[in-house]
Amino acid sequence: MSEPGTLLAAPRDTSSPPTGRPGERPRAGHRRIRLSLVLFGALTVLVGAVAGVQVAARVDDRLAVLAVARPVKAGQVIAAADVTTALVSVDAGVATMPASSRSSVIGRIAAMPLAKGMLLGPAQVGPPQWPAAGEALAAVAVKPGRAPDGLAPGMRVTVLIVPQIQPGTAVDTGGAATVRAEATVESVHQTADQNGGLLVTVLTNTEAAQRIAAASGEAALVQHGADG
Repeated sequence: MSEPGTLLAAPRDTSSPPTGRPGERPRAGHRRIRLSLVLFGALTVLVGAVAGVQVAARVDDRLAVLAVARPVKAGQVIAAADVTTALVSVDAGVATMPASSRSSVIGRIAAMPLAKGMLLGPAQVGPPQWPAAGEALAAVAVKPGRAPDGLAPGMRVTVLIVPQIQPGTAVDTGGAATVRAEATVESVHQTADQNGGLLVTVLTNTEAAQRIAAASGEAALVQHGADG
């Protein structure tokens, strides 16, 4: 027992000091660490975005080339509205014209029919080179009901021209025979009369075109299927 009047020393607290009190604000060192983490994350995102752009630029090997904006007939002067530019990836063997040559193409002649969307190559402009050697165009007048509905350029057809037999004339089996020729439709136009007929221009070989032009009779067109 202690002597009366003697003060006892308080026991020493050997436990760890508290890390902080409830509601206590973070210390300045903690704020600096958090800010550094945020800045590091933002920098990482920025570096990734720049790297992605650089990779995409290296992967995109498309070239700006000339393309046909609207159909142009062979022999027609190429106007500014007929030519546009396109970004494409093409093989080395595909003939194209760079977009920078657009001004040199305008005013020249289409050497062959140019379809909308096709890429322009050097061989497609210049002096007319169409029809090609051994080919020719022939006009075929077709009465209503003698051609399929929806006949359009590019379709493959068989041209049939049956000789007309005058009433009262005996049929001569040794006479003119039906003209038959395989051809491709180049254009389709309504005739000027009111009968609803068609004037169809077809591309075929020279010999067949001459037979079509020399034939007299009623013409009919038979459209081929996709495999015809």
